[in-house]
Amino acid sequence: YPDNMTILATLEKDGEPIADAEVAAFINGECRGTIKGMDGHYFLTVLGVSAEDTHKTIALKAWIDGKEYDIDDTGFYFTSDTSYGSFVDGLVKLTIGGDTGIKSMTDSDDNADWYDLQGRKLNGKPMNKGVFIKNGNKQVVK
Repeated sequence: YPDNMTILATLEKDGEPIADAEVAAFINGECRGTIKGMDGHYFLTVLGVSAEDTHKTIALKAWIDGKEYDIDDTGFYFTSDTSYGSFVDGLVKLTIGGDTGIKSMTDSDDNADWYDLQGRKLNGKPMNKGVFIKNGNKQVVK
């Protein structure tokens, strides 16, 4: 795979941090990256091919004490050279729980840096509908 993106995150289950689960990313059912948590941090590299995988949904799964958890509704889409979460703007908070699966918590600061999916910086929050990157996280503007 010539391209990659990263997800920098923490993981919780039932409100408790999970420090040492294994988390894996899948595109079309194919495993594209896996990582074991270190001190409660997950630095997942997702491998892909820009021409084939751009904007495809990334499904996440977690393994805790040998039990597999499907992690749905992450809202992550493959975009080469993109990072979801950072130490500067905040890690993505992933939560395993009941019917809700994983949720992505994002910064509510509208003065944040916004980018289009091609990585071009915008002059503030976009006014038109679409998918954009804010602080390294995908945002849908309706």
